[in-house]
Formats: sequence, structure tokens, C-alpha cells
Amino acid sequence: MADKVYTRNYSGIDGYVWIDYTDSSEAVVRDYLQLGDTGPEVKVMQQNLIALGFDVGAFGADGSFGQDTQAAVKQAQKKYGLTVDGFYGPDTKSKIEAAVKEQQAGKDFLCVGDQGGQVKELQSNLIYLGYDCGASGADGDFGADTEAAVKAFQKACGLDADSCAGPKTLAKIKAELFKQKNTQAGFQRFVGKVQKTCAVHEKAKKASPAITGYPKLSKGNLVDVLGRDGYEDNWYKVCVADQYIGYAWADSIKKV
Repeated sequence: MADKVYTRNYSGIDGYVWIDYTDSSEAVVRDYLQLGDTGPEVKVMQQNLIALGFDVGAFGADGSFGQDTQAAVKQAQKKYGLTVDGFYGPDTKSKIEAAVKEQQAGKDFLCVGDQGGQVKELQSNLIYLGYDCGASGADGDFGADTEAAVKAFQKACGLDADSCAGPKTLAKIKAELFKQKNTQAGFQRFVGKVQKTCAVHEKAKKASPAITGYPKLSKGNLVDVLGRDGYEDNWYKVCVADQYIGYAWADSIKKV
């Protein structure tokens, strides 16, 4: 005779333990939920799936892992690029909980299967930055080509290449658009290191006031240099912290 009990084992891992009362040495621990399981952990899983828009059936979060809940798990796994097996294991749990956290924080999280205006804007921005979203272009449908474009952008920018456009990826896209649209035509943009403390001015003139909202640049700071300007091109047009455009004395910045 065997009973199934949800517990935490000696190593601190949650899982289901099958206890055989005739031979306790045969107890098995697993770290996933599956069809037929019941209990509070199943209910929490269902609540998270519902929060993300997945249908777990007419009974909602009832704590019973039935066919509808299994179908919802598979849909979530497919959407987030996981192995579609219907088991709620560590990888699936981690991805679902992260997606719920992102949603609760009010941040966007776009993945394969999503559609609409936000996806279209994402595609347009990627295309502007030189990434191919497929023959259909910015059609508002997050398909395989858009997924590949997002992943390529993430790799190029040193981000976690998970193929989903979350807050960090969207913020980086915005920053790259900002810098590219402000780069001087014909100028090869580069990263510069500040050699000595200097202010960033609104215009390429010493008499020009410093940009507001940002302190002086200190020795060792890195900035994006977007162009040259001013008398005898002695000023660099720079982007600071991915959000401020201004001018700094060229002698104060050296290419990395």
C-alpha cells in the first residue's frame, strides 16, 4: 500500500513522496506536479496560470490537476519556449512565476504567440535597428522570425537570450533607438572613457549650460560618442546613461 504526500525532504527540495508502508526504502521524491495530483501547490500553480490568461477549466483553481490544467500547462510551456510535456517541473514553475512577477510589476513581457500593437511596435523597432523580422515585417504577430530577431538582439547586447522581450530587452531596444537616432550622419559611433572630470553641455559651447538631471562626468566613466561638433570639431556629441544627449570637450574623452 502506498500514499502520496507532499513534503520537503532533507535537502530542502519540495516534492511528492510516495510512501510504501511495507518498505519505506522505496519512497520516491519528485520535484514536479502532474496529472492527478491535488493539494495547495496545485492550486497556487493554477492561480498563476489563470493570472497569465490560461484556462484551467470551469472549476478554476480548485487544487486538482485535471485534463484542463494539464492543457493549460502545455499552452504555457509552448508560449514560453519550454519542453511541452504537461509536467509542472522546476523550469516551468520558474518561468511561470517569473512571468507572473513581471505582470504584477506592470511590465511588458512579449513572447512567441503574442499579437497586437505592442508586438508591431517591437518589430518596427527591431527592423529599424537592423534585425530581420521576416517577410511579413511588422505585422503584429510574434512568430519564429520575430523570436529569432529578439534573440539576436539580446545576444548582441549581452542580455539573457531567452527570445522573449521582457523589461530589460525592451529598455535596451529603446536605448539603442535613442542613440542611433541621435548619431551624427556618417560618424562611426564609439564608446569613450572620460579622462578627466567634465560637464556635459546642452550645446557645443563652453558658455552653454550643463544638461539638467545628470551630474558631471568623472574620470573613468563610459559614454557613447555619437558625433563631433563645435569650433574645429573640438566637442563630442555624447549619450550619457542611455537617456541624456549633450556635448563634452573632446580632449576629455578617449576611445576605449
